[in-house]
Amino acid sequence: MLKLTPLIVKNDSFDSIKTRIRPLTRSRLLVGVTCFCIGALYIRWKLSSELRAETEKLNEASGLDFGSATRARDFPLPNKDLTRYVRPLIGTSNDGNVCPGASVPFGMVKINPDIKGVSPPGYKADVQQPIRGFSMMHDSGTGGVLGSYGNFEIMPVLCPDGFNSCPTWNTGRTKYRVPGSD
Repeated sequence: MLKLTPLIVKNDSFDSIKTRIRPLTRSRLLVGVTCFCIGALYIRWKLSSELRAETEKLNEASGLDFGSATRARDFPLPNKDLTRYVRPLIGTSNDGNVCPGASVPFGMVKINPDIKGVSPPGYKADVQQPIRGFSMMHDSGTGGVLGSYGNFEIMPVLCPDGFNSCPTWNTGRTKYRVPGSD
């Protein structure tokens, strides 16, 4: 039977503790961690092999192949146009707090128009609301009230007579959108 001896430390500094740990104790710790890792890997392997066996039993009993992704081709696709049921502007008006702009999965940048007036996400499907600019930080569902997140708006404008004639102020650069363009 192993006999564990207590570690007596006279100095509380970390260097003293580090130098007083016996090499045998370090090797016991290393062996313990190694055994734990090997055990965890064995359990994972055992569970995956049992899952594989259960999948094979299901395949034989039903005649279907539950473990293969290529079998999805055997099912016919509907000949209906399902996009007619998609309404991308649901929740954008009447304080729905939903931004209609596209964003990549798990992305933070959501480019959406900012409008004058009150609309928490910065967008309302109303042609009577002029667009002030486009900003990149809109969160669906949280509100994103105008001016939050420190938005820096960008609005493309034409300046045929040079920069000094450009409407850079807020009221000068707002434009109405074309009806039906969204």
